[in-house]
Amino acid sequence: MKVIISGGGTGGHLYPALAIGRAYRDLGAEILYIGSEFGIENKIMPGGEFAYRLLPVRALRGGSLLSLPKSAAMVAHAFREAKKIVREFAPDLIVGTGGYASFPVLRAGEALNVPTLLHEANAEMGKANLELAKKAAAVCVTYADTAKQLKNEANVFLTGMPVRESVVTADREEGGRYVGIGGDTLLVVITGGSQGAHHINEAMKDYYRRYDGKNVLFYHIVGRLNKTDLPDLDFPFVAAREYEDRMDLVLARADVCVGRAGASFLAEIAVRGIPSILVPYPFSHGHQEKNAAYYDGRRAARMVLDGDMAESLGPALDSFIGDAALRAEVGANMAKEARADALKRIVEIGLELMERK
Repeated sequence: MKVIISGGGTGGHLYPALAIGRAYRDLGAEILYIGSEFGIENKIMPGGEFAYRLLPVRALRGGSLLSLPKSAAMVAHAFREAKKIVREFAPDLIVGTGGYASFPVLRAGEALNVPTLLHEANAEMGKANLELAKKAAAVCVTYADTAKQLKNEANVFLTGMPVRESVVTADREEGGRYVGIGGDTLLVVITGGSQGAHHINEAMKDYYRRYDGKNVLFYHIVGRLNKTDLPDLDFPFVAAREYEDRMDLVLARADVCVGRAGASFLAEIAVRGIPSILVPYPFSHGHQEKNAAYYDGRRAARMVLDGDMAESLGPALDSFIGDAALRAEVGANMAKEARADALKRIVEIGLELMERK
């Protein structure tokens, strides 16, 4: 059994791809990961656990995938490279989790009659995935409403977002020991995703200057791209980090989270039932805002827009910190949205596609 996994550019596409790859590897499959030379995978994959290839394709800004001559040439070159790799590896299945590298890879699979499985992480499908969904053998979606955007719902499956097993099983007490706090301390986790979020860092810095509470530790991860923000977060009740390798343990102990509204992060806080303030990244073509609005509308999280943080983030955070009943209610609603079996379902659907081949 051979499986190609493709998805990257950002952690939101890469980490689900790696989780799916590990699951197939545990079943004895030979895995090849295909990503982009310009994505986060360029730093993570070298020396990693899978054989990998990186394509010379980057994110396209504005218009359709083939609207500009330069973009068309780049996609065409990446498609030829992807087709060559797929032919050589001869996979039984190709799984795409989104990101600019997955488009030419799944297109190559379709051209070579390899079954393709597409996973859509967001509430609203992007242009690339909408195109790929037309010919994909199976489309797995995170939200029920996403299926309504597709003309053919016969091959659409509501699976949820795959989450690392360690996030599901991590122990709260062990998380407390890792972070270094006792059971009576409230832990508020602030994260801007794999790259960090300078706007959130700045808004929280202003909040810390005014904060006068007790028995709260703010565990603030600034992100590697924003490490210069670290000196500004020197407060006695703040544990500031550039990056965090054990988010599974940190989330296991978290009582409140503040973060972006990327699909991976949302899936992780859902399986842990963490009440959260979601600040959608404003330059994600509206995907993150729609994600955040979904949970806000179900009282499973509170959405604060990036441009409103100066006025709204502090009061929202104060309400969570000061009201245990509110934390319990919102956390319970978030837990109802969890699909801890998402990874298992996606793998099973892929196995069925391979059996039909």
